[in-house]
Amino acid sequence: DSSALNGHVNEFTMNTVDKGGIYYNPTEKLTVGEMYTWSVYVKASSNKKLSIGSEQGEKIDVDVTTSWKKISKSFTATDSEKTEFVFYLTGESTCTDGDKLYLHSLEIKEGEGMDISSVQKGYESELGTLSELTRDKYVFGGWFTEPVDGTQISSTTTTPENDVTYYAHWTAKRAESLILDKEKIEIKYLTGDTLKGTILPDDVVNNKINWVTSDSSICGINTSTSISGEDITLTANKVGTATITATADDGSGKTASCVVTVTPREIGTPKTLNGIRKIYMGDKLYTILKNYRLKQNKIKISYGKQYKKYHLEEVLNDFGNMVEQRIVANNDDVVYYKNI
Repeated sequence: DSSALNGHVNEFTMNTVDKGGIYYNPTEKLTVGEMYTWSVYVKASSNKKLSIGSEQGEKIDVDVTTSWKKISKSFTATDSEKTEFVFYLTGESTCTDGDKLYLHSLEIKEGEGMDISSVQKGYESELGTLSELTRDKYVFGGWFTEPVDGTQISSTTTTPENDVTYYAHWTAKRAESLILDKEKIEIKYLTGDTLKGTILPDDVVNNKINWVTSDSSICGINTSTSISGEDITLTANKVGTATITATADDGSGKTASCVVTVTPREIGTPKTLNGIRKIYMGDKLYTILKNYRLKQNKIKISYGKQYKKYHLEEVLNDFGNMVEQRIVANNDDVVYYKNI
């Protein structure tokens, strides 16, 4: 929903009940004696009467309908053991299985009421120039006859017979673009790299980014979410190609992707250390069988009276019971064995 603070609406599916409801538990207790103002947008799948408000202050009964309604209340915080902000059934209202309650943009701020300015106009005169407001991380959407929905007014709107209040509407700023610091990455098997996404403009309400890999067996990611400008870590799990896709969490639909190609690690020259044959793959050292020979990218191994020659990329299943560690290269397991 474009009016939601972070671009998302909370949907709650209810069970059959005739009392209670849902609540939000703040991380901190409100300061006793201080004035606060809360506001929230609410609607339901069918008409309900709910008691809404903080347990540390006065709650109000609200007729919730299938259309969005913005509710606001100022109160003085009391020294209550309960601190939850509640949405509880009241009166004769009930819920049945599958009923839904929708909420967004719950705010609890210090201070009293909304910012209100007053002007005087003669009856049936045009309103004239209307104030253009600014608000951090929001875009001003104009003046309307209701806090939610309503009819937009203009400079040519004429004043009614009685006093009237008009309401500013706002739209949360959303991502206009999402860019990655790399479009293509090539990394060696068993190594890693970083990738960073940045949301523009930088003053959006919700700057969270969701990440997904097309094949985690080839390239893994250390997290499914990050904040704009924050690195995520990539891990090369298997030789191949995977696509890492980033999506802005605010519902704007902005995405970006990076193609990651995982290549085989280099295999070094065999060495004899303390009488045991060793071979390096990248920066890791592995023990190999005796009678090992490396020639033209092939391995020759003796095991008993059997001699076999393999390409480095082939699977050496003959000695599976002797496996010390498996390494992936060119989409096959290259197996190195304990010294026998």
